[in-house]
Amino acid sequence: MGKKAINLDAVSVPCVPFKLGGYSVSHRNGHASVRIDQESYKRLKVYLTDLAPRRSVEHMIEELSAGGQNRPVVGG
Repeated sequence: MGKKAINLDAVSVPCVPFKLGGYSVSHRNGHASVRIDQESYKRLKVYLTDLAPRRSVEHMIEELSAGGQNRPVVGG
């Protein structure tokens, strides 16, 4: 018996994002979607919100340019 071709357009695959390295990867409207996952976003928001009142605008620009990579890892 030969292999049967599958029409992927007719297959319903649930769009369930997976998480990897602080990112959420999914599929939307025919394109890959990569976003920061919710927990990483919350940690980064708390970090930057706490830091902003005590740092200069220049320092905050550097922090944002680094994508939060200068921050200490908290809880993950």
